[in-house]
Amino acid sequence: MEKKPKVSIIIPSYNNGKYIGSAISSALNQTYPNIEVIIVDDNSNDGTKEILNELINSNLICIFNKNNVGASASKNIAIRRSSGEYIAILDSDDVYSKQKIEAQINCFEKLELTNSKIGLIYCGIKHIDDNCNVLRKILPKGKGWSGVIHGEFIGATPLIKKECFEKAGMFDENLRYFEDRDLYYRIHKCGYSFGYIEKPLYLYRNHSTNISKNSELYLKNIDLFYRKYLSLPEYKYDKKIRSQYYIQKGFALLKHKSPSAIYYLILSLIWNPLILFEYILKRLSK
Repeated sequence: MEKKPKVSIIIPSYNNGKYIGSAISSALNQTYPNIEVIIVDDNSNDGTKEILNELINSNLICIFNKNNVGASASKNIAIRRSSGEYIAILDSDDVYSKQKIEAQINCFEKLELTNSKIGLIYCGIKHIDDNCNVLRKILPKGKGWSGVIHGEFIGATPLIKKECFEKAGMFDENLRYFEDRDLYYRIHKCGYSFGYIEKPLYLYRNHSTNISKNSELYLKNIDLFYRKYLSLPEYKYDKKIRSQYYIQKGFALLKHKSPSAIYYLILSLIWNPLILFEYILKRLSK
C-alpha cells in the first residue's frame, strides 16, 4: 500500500496557555495518519512554556523563541524545520475538526487528476466561543481564487503544498495581520490554482485577546497590505479590492472615533456600493 504524504501541522503560539492544549490535541488526533506537529512558542510569559514541556513527546516538536519575533517569523521558523510535503497552519487558540487534514488530502488527490497546479485547499470555518459553542459558520462560496481575491475569508484554513513556499516565498515578517492573504496572493501569482471544501473543518475561537481585536495593529497592517497590492498593475484598478481597502480602513478608524472614517466609507461606496452593503450585512449578522 502506497504511503500517504506527510503533513506538517504548524502551531505558532504567544500567551495562549489557556487554549494551547486543545489546539495540540486536535492536531495530534487527526484521522489522517502521517503527520508531524511543530509548535513555536514566541517567548510567552503566561505559563505556556511549562504546559508545552509537559506535553512534549515523539509526535510533537517544540521550538522556543528566545525573543518575541511575531507570528509570521514563528511560522517561517517552523516551515524551515518541517519535513512534510504539505503545510497546515493552526493558530494556538483554534481547533481542527478530526477529519480536516484527511479531507483536504483527499481533495488534493481528486483535483490533481485534472490539474497538477493545485497549490492549496481551503475549507469553511466555524466560529466558536470559549466553551466551543458554535456562534456561526462561514462556508466557501465556490469561487476558488476569485472568491479569495474579492474578500472571501479563508484565514488559516488551507492545506498548502510545501513547494509553494519555495516558489512564492515565506510569510511576510513585516505583516502582523493579513500575512495569510498576502501569502495566498503570491502563491496564485506563481501560477497555482486553489481548491476548496464546502465544510467547516476549522474552528476559529472568538475571545477578547484575539490578535484580530487589536485595532491599532489592524489599522497599520491594512495600509501595509493593500498598498502593497494596489500598486501592482493587475490589481490597481480592481474596484472590489479597492472598495475592500476603504471599507476595512473606514471601520477600523471608526473604532478610534476618527472623523476620517466617513471619508473612507464614502470612497468605498463610490468604488463599489455592493461591497459596502455586503460588509455591513455581515457585521449585522454576527
